[in-house]
This record gives sequence, C-alpha cells and structure tokens, in this order.
Amino acid sequence: MKFSNIALCLAALQPVIAKQTALRQNHRRMENDDCLALIQDIQYVDGSGEEKFVCAQSDGQMIDIVGEGADELAELVKKNKFKSGRESVQGCQFKGNGNGPPRECYLPPGLQMKQAGAEDTDRQRKLATVIGDKTVLVVRVIASDGQTSADTALLSDSVFGTNGDPVNLKSQYGACSHDQLNIIPAPPRTDIVDGATTVTVSASTGDGDGVMRNAVTAALNSKFGVSSPTALADHVMYCLPPGTMSGIAYAYINSWNSVYSDNWCMYVSGQMHEIGHNLNLAHANEGGTYRDQSGMMGYSYGSSNTPVMCFNGAKSWQLGWYSDRHLIVNAGEAYAGKMIGQADYDDNSNSHPVLVKINTSTSTDFYVQFNRKTGNNSGTVEAGNQITITRAAGEGTGYAESELLAKLNAGGQWTATADSKPITVTVNSIDLTASPGVADVSITFGTVTPPCTSDTECTGGTFCNPEVCSNGACVAGTPTVCAQDSSFCNGEEICDDVAGECVSTGNPCATTDLCNPQVCSEENGGNCVVEPVICTGFGDCAAEVCENGQCVAPSGDGVCSENEDCNLCQDCMIASPGAVCGNGICEDTENCLTCAQDCNGRTGGKPANRYCCDGGPSVTVSYGIGCSDSRCGNCNSDPVTSGQTCCGDGSCDGAENFLNCPRDCNAPAPTPVPAPTPVPVQCKGSKSTCSANSECCSGNCAPSGRKMKCT
Repeated sequence: MKFSNIALCLAALQPVIAKQTALRQNHRRMENDDCLALIQDIQYVDGSGEEKFVCAQSDGQMIDIVGEGADELAELVKKNKFKSGRESVQGCQFKGNGNGPPRECYLPPGLQMKQAGAEDTDRQRKLATVIGDKTVLVVRVIASDGQTSADTALLSDSVFGTNGDPVNLKSQYGACSHDQLNIIPAPPRTDIVDGATTVTVSASTGDGDGVMRNAVTAALNSKFGVSSPTALADHVMYCLPPGTMSGIAYAYINSWNSVYSDNWCMYVSGQMHEIGHNLNLAHANEGGTYRDQSGMMGYSYGSSNTPVMCFNGAKSWQLGWYSDRHLIVNAGEAYAGKMIGQADYDDNSNSHPVLVKINTSTSTDFYVQFNRKTGNNSGTVEAGNQITITRAAGEGTGYAESELLAKLNAGGQWTATADSKPITVTVNSIDLTASPGVADVSITFGTVTPPCTSDTECTGGTFCNPEVCSNGACVAGTPTVCAQDSSFCNGEEICDDVAGECVSTGNPCATTDLCNPQVCSEENGGNCVVEPVICTGFGDCAAEVCENGQCVAPSGDGVCSENEDCNLCQDCMIASPGAVCGNGICEDTENCLTCAQDCNGRTGGKPANRYCCDGGPSVTVSYGIGCSDSRCGNCNSDPVTSGQTCCGDGSCDGAENFLNCPRDCNAPAPTPVPAPTPVPVQCKGSKSTCSANSECCSGNCAPSGRKMKCT
C-alpha cells in the first residue's frame, strides 16, 4: 500500500518534472544560441520616449537585453552602425524567473555581433517592404484582472475601417502611399474575424507589459497551433488592458510586433507611428525627440481620426513612394524650379519634383519638401504649405532619426555648410491657387553657375540645335526636326540656322546641259524628266541649232541689221520659246514650283508663312501670289507666247529686244536706284504682342487669344 502511494505520487509529479526539465533545457539552449537583436521604441504620454533592446526568439517571445552590452548597442545606434533585425548578439547570459522562462539577457562588456541568419534576414527584409499587400492582425486581450476596452469589431473598424471608420491605419497608409501600400486584415481562421481576435492570459495588469506581451504571444501560438504569431500576419498589434503599461505604445524596429495601451490601439496617429517603426522608420525630431509635428513619426495624438497627415521629407524619401519625383543635388550643382507636395503626386502633370535630397559626402544628408496641406496631408500639425528642410543619416534608406531644421514661407532662405561648401535654399514664391499648388525654390550646393529659370536665358545653342533650361542648368535640347511636305519638286525641308527656320532645298532636278534640261515632275511620287530644246527655224538655208539652251542660226551674227530681211536671213527671225527658266524673271507659265530660280517662294514651315510667286496674268498654284506682291521681285505679269517674230516689221514683240532687234525695239529705261535697306525691327521677348515673325526673338509670331504674341 505504501508502495502504491509512492508510485501514485511519482506519477503525479511526472508532468511537473517534465515541464521543469523542458524549461532547463530551453534555458540551456538559449544560452548557447545567438540572439536576434531588436530596438524597442517606447512612446510616453508626455511626449518623451525611450529606446530599449530585446532578444527576439523564434517563437515570438521578446527578452529584454540589459548590462554593459546594451549600453554599447545604444552607442552603435547613435552612430547608425547597428541594424535592428539584421544582426545577432552573442554571449547573452539569460536570467530567469524561478522555473519560468528567462526575462532578461545580460550582455557583458565587449559586445560581439554577427550578421543574422538567412531566415531572420529574409523575414526582416520582407517586413521593411513598403509596396504591395501587408496583412495585419489586431489582438484584444483578456487578463486575470482586466481586459481591452474595445471589442474586436470596434478594433477591426478602427484599424481597417470595416464598419465605416473614415480614417484608420489602412486608409491613411493607402492615401500616403498613393495606393502603393495596401494594409489588409489577417487571413480568416476560426476566431479571427475581419483581422481581429481575442486571447485570454493568466497574467495580470500588475505584472507589467513585458510579462503580458509574452503571455499574449504564447496564447496566440497555442490557440492557433502556430510556432510564432508571424505565421498569422505580417504585423501583429497587441491591444493591452488599461493600466498594464506606463507608455502609450511601442514597437520593434524592422519587425512584426507593436504593443498599445488600450484605446491607443484605435488612434490613427499611434497606429501609423508604431507600424512605421515596424517598417524601419525612426523618430522625427525638432530640438527634441518627437517634436517634429509635420509628419506621423513625431508625436502621436489621442484622437481616433485625426490628424490626417503623412511623413516628413526624410521619411518620405526612405519610404520611396515618390521615387520617380526624387531629385538629387550634389556638390557643385543647383536646382531652380517648382516643387509640389506629395499630396498632389498623382496630379503632377508638369513632373515637378516632390522631394529634393542635398547629397553630401557623408551618410547625413538634407531633404527639402513642400509640405502641402491638402488631401492626405490636410491635417498636418506643423509647417503646412511651407518648404521644410530635414536632416537625417542613413543615406535616406536606413533607420535614422531626422531633425527638422527649417520651415520657410515665400521669401524665406536657409543656409548651411557641408563638405566645406555653402548650401542655400531660397523660397522664391508659393502659389496655392495653382493646380496643383507649387513652391518655386532655388537650391545651390557649393559654387555653381547661376541657375537659369527659362529657356530664353540659354543662348549657347542655335535654332537648329537649341539649348534649354533643365533643373537650373542650360543643356542641349532636342534638335529641330523639319516636317516634310508632300511635294517632290520643292526639294527637302531642312533646318537653316541662318534663316532661323525650316526651308526647302528647292528643285531637286539639276540641269547642266541647257539644251537637254531636266524638268521636275510630281507624277509617280516625283521624278526628273529630260525635255530637249527642239529647234524648228531656219537661217540662210540652214536650220537652227541649240546652243546653251537657245535655238540659233548657224550663220550670222544674231542681230537683224538694216539690210537683212526676215524672209531671207535667219538673224531676223527672232525665236520666242516662251518663258525661259533661269533668266531672272518670273514669267507667264513659271512659278516657284516649276522655276524656283526665277520665282520666289516659301513652301515649307507654318502654313501662314507660305507663299508661291506665279508669273503671268493669273495665279494657278497653292499659296500663290501674283507679280503685284513685292515678295515676287522681278516678275512679269504679261502673257508670254512662243514662236518666231519678224524683226523689221516695226513691232517689238515676242523675244525681240533692243540688242537683237534695234530696228523694232527701243533702248531700255535706266535701272532705278534701289530703295535704302530698311532698319531691322528690334525683336521682342516671349509673350509680347507682335504682327510679324521678324519682331520675335523666337522667329514665331502666332495667335494667342485675340492677339498675336511671340512664342
């Protein structure tokens, strides 16, 4: 009987002995394992904060790091030489709580660290991703002496807006990222509804948040049969009962867990701030921790739906949501132009930058932002509609606290020195009536050529190869491309720097043999056709021959003398072949298309500037003008006939003139003295009224509303 009682006692003690053995084995295992180190960032209701360090266990438990090694970690953080969630510490001396799990990891002096394992590194890298879907689980807690005030339905609504909450974690991250980051409820399971669940723990509020946090983690693992809460969602929010913690909230940098004091779980600024820490964002300061109130990484506010705002310039650059509107100014460079706020990112029709990084030779740089107070940023608490300048280390990509240095209105200026070079940021103007609102700024870093503000200030180019103003500097622009018309016979349209416009090369049909000239034809896509000069007349018993394009008698001197008769002597038969292309006179049947040598014209460029001289009594071509127009120069409107005339019949007609037929034709009148050359009109600048292209520096006078203006 006594033996049986002893056996029963031993049997009853077996579970206890097994549990204690497991705890001791777990304790020894933890002593021999590396410890993934995380920064725990705590926010207090008075606006102060505190950084601690924890060892993250594979099951999600967090163990506080204490001792000299923790102080060394703090120094590394200040120097931006420690990456939370990416590095492990070695040599932890774990301190337990009786037979319970360890609560502290003591790190002795001489901190030893190494790169975290591939599994941990991949997990943390995924957590820091800020584009795509992110699952979130909200956890309500029932403790032995209290419970979270809100039920799971209210918590779900305050985080995801499942029941109409207008401003929440999901809506504001979606708005600030311009729908690039999508917060979604954790996948449904039994007792996970709309991304929220409840767990019951034996811990009391008096045990403190550290004990209760780990109790919640263990309860989640047990309830859902998982090895870690990370199997349930990307981010898990613990909403602890009131009175459990001294702070209002905290989160682990570059990790999955955030912890809130009761109703702070429902305040949008607290949600954005703590999940921001999970996304590897550090605090935003202004002469003290949290004091930059221009974005969500400063103070948090005890309000469910306000303030509606996003992040400061340094944090926005790190998040990378507007990276196609990032601009970098290095030493020796400048930017002069407009900026828009991130709130107007989707309405940036002019591609103005959203963020400017003044890039120094160190990892600490300056970030310029137009803190537009509208839309997703309509509730920014500080520096609304001002240019802000923040400083941060980490090259704009890593965890680093930022400092708000300046808030500038129109006319404001900020100066600093970096790399022994002056930095100047000047706000020339702010226009909130524009759509979108813009701030015109000038940024210089070191000695630079004075920045240009418009293309008209860039004079190093030509009409055909212009310079343009880009980001405050004159650079080569796009070469002028001349549009080709449909005519073959006016040649190719090319850019002419002398004329300052696109001009036609003229008749492409070259003629070297005047007796077998090439004539341009538009038929079959355009070609050159040889049309020989045919001579049909006779001289003294001899037929005329073609010489230099003219039919002449093979004998005689070509002048009909007094004793010569047109019936007997070829000299007196004056051939009149009609209009002669190349004689310098635009005659009947000639125009700028058929004889560009004689007839002026401009068949390329803007239709309003085109014209084509047409000789003779009528105009027959497109854009045609008659000889009465001064642009046609030496132009004859009289009809011209072909054939032969008889010199000596008393009538000067056909091709007869004073030289070949003085018997019928009088000497020509003296050449008139040419009129003085007009003084060129001084050109006008852009947007000035005008009436002719010659008045404009650009060479273009075009309609603008009811007036003509230079463009």
